[in-house]
Amino acid sequence: MTDKLIVSNRGALRRKYGAAGLARIRTALDHLVAADRKRGLVTRVAWLDDARTMRAHRAPVVADPVDYAATKKAVDALFRVATPDYLMLLGAPDVISHQPLSNPLYDPPDEPDVYAWSDLPYACAGPYSHDIATFTGPTRVVGRLPDLTGATDPAQASHVVSLLRSAAGYRSREAEEYGPYFALSAQSWEVCSGRNLFEIFGNRDRLRTSPRSGPHFTAAALAPLSHFINCHGDEGSDEFAGQHGRNYPVSLRTRSIDGAITPGTVAAVECCYGAQLYAADLIGIDIPICQSYLAQGAYGYLGSTTIAYGESRTMSAADLLVQYFLLEVLGGASLGRAALRARQRYVREIVDLDPTDLKTLAQFMLLGDPSIHPVRSAATPVSAKAAGAEVGLRQRRRERRAKLASEGLACDSVEACEDATSCAARASGARENRKGCRDPGERGFPDVPDSSARRAGCRTSEGRDAQAQEGRRKRARRHGGATLLRRDREAAECRTRSKGRRRRRQGSLRAHRRRAQIRTALECVGDDGRARRHPEARGRRHRKRRSRAVRRDEQEPADRGLHRHGSCALRAAPKGRPCDRRQGARPLCRP
Repeated sequence: MTDKLIVSNRGALRRKYGAAGLARIRTALDHLVAADRKRGLVTRVAWLDDARTMRAHRAPVVADPVDYAATKKAVDALFRVATPDYLMLLGAPDVISHQPLSNPLYDPPDEPDVYAWSDLPYACAGPYSHDIATFTGPTRVVGRLPDLTGATDPAQASHVVSLLRSAAGYRSREAEEYGPYFALSAQSWEVCSGRNLFEIFGNRDRLRTSPRSGPHFTAAALAPLSHFINCHGDEGSDEFAGQHGRNYPVSLRTRSIDGAITPGTVAAVECCYGAQLYAADLIGIDIPICQSYLAQGAYGYLGSTTIAYGESRTMSAADLLVQYFLLEVLGGASLGRAALRARQRYVREIVDLDPTDLKTLAQFMLLGDPSIHPVRSAATPVSAKAAGAEVGLRQRRRERRAKLASEGLACDSVEACEDATSCAARASGARENRKGCRDPGERGFPDVPDSSARRAGCRTSEGRDAQAQEGRRKRARRHGGATLLRRDREAAECRTRSKGRRRRRQGSLRAHRRRAQIRTALECVGDDGRARRHPEARGRRHRKRRSRAVRRDEQEPADRGLHRHGSCALRAAPKGRPCDRRQGARPLCRP
């Protein structure tokens, strides 16, 4: 009987930290196993590169951590035999790899993420695949406890050792202790962040916005155990940023929170790349903010590995997933169960998952021990001393897991694409909806044959339409008639936003024509009698070569509706694509 399965790669850890560092990690693992035993959990450690263990489970030996298919197959084989309640991945992506899921929004340079790096496939029983649509029915409770990516110094093993000690010594608290919160948002997204906080905590009084706040906060400000952050982020960056107009001040950085995080904190972060585990030593910057949280004793951190999406006034995508996670944690669920239920609820309530929803589902992952219960509840494993207590706790857990598994199978309504043609058609439609959408209602997939039904394997019967209609009615009742379905939102509510450090690009047909007139007027004649452009009227190629500071001042508004700010800022919009926008309203488009 195994209640908790810890999976790692012994060879990868030895190459990073040497024999001495590996010995320290194994000692810390022994302490965690003993602590779990006192809480009524039977914990077992499995090494993916151990030939005897993997042969017994009829699984491949994973000698190379970046062998994605073998890693997925090995983890699935171990899970099928052990059937644990909790699955913990021990190590960064160079120990236990993320799974590369193809980004359905990939469209460089606007959307540069080729893959949505994810731990979602480990939470699903389906076989290895690059298609996110095959993993919309998660059934497993999964979390990752990461070491430092790219570490080579044996002394750096102390980082993951401290994380294991924190997990071994955790204690559950009353829900009232997680009631106070630290909330930080970009000023441009103050309305949406305030609504989300009201849904989670019942008030928005503690919301701080950047600018005005950050990057340095007092110890009292960071002391609450619940943290909510909705700011910009960037790839390979140890900073988050706020926004007000074209001002993007630093709102939070790794050094500004050093020593200020209270042990036991649970953080939910919507920022782009908020949970990216980059190699800090290789880049030459501080460790990621997410790893700084964990190193200071935070129990859990939910964040995104790539560019995240959302809106500025209404809640969608990242806003919803973060909200569902925190609500489950405050309700007494373990961190892993909270993440699983948040994913399932997201799939269930969105009903029709578009490319943005699929990427959101894949990119958010839990960092931390999935068996930790931050908030004490009646089912929280406090002690196994009483006779029969351990059996009773295990039985209740198994009942909950069976229910979660059935819910996950019910959510698993999207299957792998049957042919490349339908996949290409859907991807092309998603790009058109991001770039060329004129009507806020035209935001779904393009019309495709019924056999592919927007996504191959999606609901194709009349039951799908009935379920979608029922979902609309429920959300309309719950939100006073303002349904959350994007296709039903008014154009006036379509002021959009996304997360990252790239500039918000807005424009109209009138602005487009005005710029063309200016370019024509600024043309001049050189000494040789040939017409030349004035230096101030040069095109995008020349502007891209300028410094970032200059581009901030000279960036012209471009034709975009829904934007995301991750790693594609300051790029001008394509010519000939003006945004047909009513006064005071913005089109609902995906970049």
